[in-house]
Amino acid sequence: MVLSPSEIVEKQIRRASGAVSDYQRGVANPIRNPLDAALAAAGKYQAKMKESLDKKRWEQAIASTPKGLASEKAATIGADRYAGGVEASRDKITRFQTGFAPFREAVVRQVEGLPEDTDAQRDARVLANLKGLREAKGKWRR
Repeated sequence: MVLSPSEIVEKQIRRASGAVSDYQRGVANPIRNPLDAALAAAGKYQAKMKESLDKKRWEQAIASTPKGLASEKAATIGADRYAGGVEASRDKITRFQTGFAPFREAVVRQVEGLPEDTDAQRDARVLANLKGLREAKGKWRR
């Protein structure tokens, strides 16, 4: 029997609904550390991303996505989960803000030391802030 696309969709949703406890068990007991696995696969990730870009598959996927789909999903699915998701990530946000604070504060001190009397000086302050934050990106992890 060959299933129609709508039958496959219904089957996938039905089986996913019945597999929540299996999913939770798998997340709680991974076969290997997912971070170690991700690091070990860095070369594969880079090669596959390059291949996707070189063969224009990424562009084709983006171009074939219905306009407004992301906004629709964010509004209908994501809105109710947004605050809870942020709250559930409190530890991650705290780790980032704590680690990044010295870099951000250094940029602020640098920018605050620049003159701001003219439009050109204020533009320079904005640019210094942008460049400083861009340079600091990722340094907090090192």
